[in-house]
Amino acid sequence: MKQLIEQATEFLKGKIRRTPVEFSPALSELLGQPALFSNCAQELSFFA
Repeated sequence: MKQLIEQATEFLKGKIRRTPVEFSPALSELLGQPALFSNCAQELSFFA
């Protein structure tokens, strides 16, 4: 599994850009698990 992750990491270099994510305490409480969100170029992505 580790090898697949390393291969994917290498493959994706230069193809994606990192964007900052922020922790949402209110959303985390509502969902019952940690929730992070990213707002990049006015496109909202949600990760829970």
